[in-house]
Amino acid sequence: MTLSTLKHLRFPFSILLAPVFFFAVSQTASHDWLAVATTFVILHVFVYPASNGFNSYYDRDEGAIGGLAMPPPVTNDLLFWSWALEVVGLCFAFALDHRFGWMLVVYGIFSKLYSHPRTRIKARPIASWLVVVFFQGAWIYVATSLAVRRTSDFHLASHLVPAIISTLLLAGAYPLTQIFQHDEDARRGDQTLSRLLGVRGTFLFSAVCFSIAGLSLLVFLARSDRVIYAMWAVGLLAPALVFFTFWYLRVLKDEREANFTNTMRMSLFWAIGAIALFTLMWSRQSSALEAKLYPLNSEARDQSAQDFVYRFQSEDRVQEKKAVRVTKFETKSGEVVAEEKVVLGEKGLVEEYVLDHRQQKLVIKIQRTELGYQAEISKSGKVRRDSARAGSEGKSEVVLPPFIVDHIQRDLANLEKGEKTEFKVLIPDLMQTITFRAQLDRIENGRVVIQLSPANWIISIFAPPPLYFFFDKKTKALLEAHGQTLLVDEKGKPFFSRTVFEHQSK
Repeated sequence: MTLSTLKHLRFPFSILLAPVFFFAVSQTASHDWLAVATTFVILHVFVYPASNGFNSYYDRDEGAIGGLAMPPPVTNDLLFWSWALEVVGLCFAFALDHRFGWMLVVYGIFSKLYSHPRTRIKARPIASWLVVVFFQGAWIYVATSLAVRRTSDFHLASHLVPAIISTLLLAGAYPLTQIFQHDEDARRGDQTLSRLLGVRGTFLFSAVCFSIAGLSLLVFLARSDRVIYAMWAVGLLAPALVFFTFWYLRVLKDEREANFTNTMRMSLFWAIGAIALFTLMWSRQSSALEAKLYPLNSEARDQSAQDFVYRFQSEDRVQEKKAVRVTKFETKSGEVVAEEKVVLGEKGLVEEYVLDHRQQKLVIKIQRTELGYQAEISKSGKVRRDSARAGSEGKSEVVLPPFIVDHIQRDLANLEKGEKTEFKVLIPDLMQTITFRAQLDRIENGRVVIQLSPANWIISIFAPPPLYFFFDKKTKALLEAHGQTLLVDEKGKPFFSRTVFEHQSK
């Protein structure tokens, strides 16, 4: 490989495209370090440099280009090494996940159509803008999500909003990377979007796109109960905003300020701030669970041989120095049918509980008071208020449904020895506490099976069948749960499921 080729591959420049990757990782709750690291290398060491090489080979720029102030003359081996990097990257991609591999194949095709003289999408201002912001934004976001999760199912609906935000973030950044190349593009006859808009028009266009993207990101984070992340976004992206503003004011006085150096500075400010934000969001995800809910009467053990009905996702977060657990139940298409949110205060006591059960048109909001719990329950538009005592003597503290498993897991060692434990559970829609008994049912195939049922035998007669929880004997991780859920089936009847859990992080 010649020194010229090494420079034209522009490996450092690929890092400026990394924010989309880190945004996708931050939204997947994946802590599969091998998959994350492999995906990063595939994109930033193989795919992006290959694309840079193809672009340089066909453009043969004489002036500054992205990441290279003084590009040397292109040598013949540049095309070979660009193909070599792409092929190696695709081999790794298909080994990781075949869907990821095919998405990168499509990405590679359009990167060549973008630069090749016969197609030259780059010469068309609107088409080139749409292709670049879509494929380097939403397309790479979805591809990264597939690669780092490596799950058998993927629902675009649950990733659509952040994928669109990724595209919006690039919509303003891309024209700025062309602002110093007007003369070079004119020499080749390429009418880029930045040339079409002019220097000042490019700044105004980018400002509008950045504003829409920034507001969309803040709204997305706030609506996802991540207000603290929205605050971090403002702080970490502020340097890029400040530099952009002062840069524009300098350009108004002298358009020569719209040069390579300032463009790269702007790109660096943006990339560092965005990567820091999304990395911080990813690192603060302390734990996450995911599960698929199958009909309880299904006996097939091969999960790939049957369709699940619902999907369960639970994530523990830290929000404003308080522990927050958010749980969502989705259909196969990604539609959220029920959502729980629990906020814990001092000593791990529940301060707030919200259940939005869209299937039953039921919304329950519970607040902790000095005397117990106060609730507002809305059912099909009708609102009633109720209360319940909370308990206060250590272990007698009332447990809410989202923490039943945690409570059993803490006592699992004693339960495994044959001991029994009882605790009170607050039934949210009834605002009544019922004492439940957990006891060992059996130990088989390396799994500890715990039965949970009402302690009062009279209540147990009228209650649904017991719940069964399957824990790994060595790790104590929850593997499955059998029994009635808070969801309903297609006939509106209670849904009894075999819930199979997958631990995303620990």
